[in-house]
Amino acid sequence: MLFLDEEIASRAPKCGKRRRAEGKRKLKRPKTEGRQPSSSSTTAGVADVIVVGGGGPAEEEDEDPELDSNLDAHRYNHSDQHPDLDPAMGASTLKLQYSTVRLYSSAIINLYAQQKTRGENPAPHPNGLAKKALMRHILRETASRSRQEWADRILNTIKDGYSPSKIPEHTAVAWRFSDVNSGFRTNVDFLFGNHMLLRSSNRLGLELADCFCLDLPKEGIKMEAAGGVPTKAFVVLMNQGKTNQHGRVEYGSCLRHRNPEACLVGQLAFWFFFRWQAETNAAEPFPDFSRPELWYRTKVVRRGKADYTGQLSYATAHKWALDFYGMCGIHTGKATHAPRVAAAQNADMAGVSDAQVSKPYD
Repeated sequence: MLFLDEEIASRAPKCGKRRRAEGKRKLKRPKTEGRQPSSSSTTAGVADVIVVGGGGPAEEEDEDPELDSNLDAHRYNHSDQHPDLDPAMGASTLKLQYSTVRLYSSAIINLYAQQKTRGENPAPHPNGLAKKALMRHILRETASRSRQEWADRILNTIKDGYSPSKIPEHTAVAWRFSDVNSGFRTNVDFLFGNHMLLRSSNRLGLELADCFCLDLPKEGIKMEAAGGVPTKAFVVLMNQGKTNQHGRVEYGSCLRHRNPEACLVGQLAFWFFFRWQAETNAAEPFPDFSRPELWYRTKVVRRGKADYTGQLSYATAHKWALDFYGMCGIHTGKATHAPRVAAAQNADMAGVSDAQVSKPYD
């Protein structure tokens, strides 16, 4: 309890958008030095050290390249400290958010459970009334502080997402990106989340053996002269994930989209064609389907050119997702979870029935 209260809940964040935004605001201060403070500016001076939490409008509107370069110089000229911490910036007025404190609390409780199992900790369970009261107090303070910091109120609401028109723009950015491997990979990962409502843990673990096509004889346009061309659904098999820890069989599926720039099937085909036919200095051979052990471990979203059986890390997927959101103009407080949430919201607003849409608002 004392550790949570004195060492965690009361300290400032070491990195992140809020910390960097605070550094930018403090670097701006010398420009206003020499002005005579007025009664109104004295009151506003308190808010001058409070930043927009979670990448709000104030951070987005700050496009001063000189300020950015000064901030980078401050951050990276102190190699013995964290990149976002600099003594020249002074002490931070920010505090850790409730979600971060909750992570620390979960880790402490997990450590206690392990020690209790080994008989090493005779103390009572830490998840008592005092701890619950402390967490409720931190939650109230976080909500109050977000208003004082002028936090973006759109974040984590029903408006925190993107419209369907942003999907082709995301694909266009991926095709223009200089690193074809990272562009195609990030776009396929994004479309899997948007079209199948998959979590990042499901998308990153998908393997070639989990993918197949399913004929839908009663769907699509029937062309009698050509003998009939069956409509096919693209299906992926999932037996692991956040809510599936015991091998339960689940499926994700989609059809081809009329807009090729928003079509998961088409973009996945281009991704495989690039990997197996067009990639320069490719280290990944065309899959050998003669024996399961030769192709079952091939990842759909591979880690790299030579490591096509390794799973891409969440940190890398998170970084690329945010980079591409910035390039195509998607403003959201989420990263890898954004397509799963936004697609369900867009389908709901388009009038799709609840039975056909799984609403992952968690």
